[in-house]
Amino acid sequence: MDDNVVQFEGTTTNDIPAETVLAGATEQELDTALILGYDKDGQFYMASSSSSGSSMLWMLEVAKLHLLGENILD
Repeated sequence: MDDNVVQFEGTTTNDIPAETVLAGATEQELDTALILGYDKDGQFYMASSSSSGSSMLWMLEVAKLHLLGENILD
């Protein structure tokens, strides 16, 4: 039955399971990744493929601008 299910690719205001988001990210063949989240106990979690704090901060700032409707990378 799951073979008839098509993954929604648009924008939604509903929450999406973390597993779905992470699976989607692995399909993108990312060069650099920064993962932020909270575990089931509410503890903050952060992991990055980059060892550079300035690179991680840059990705966060670009993400913030994207959320605010400004796309500085186009």
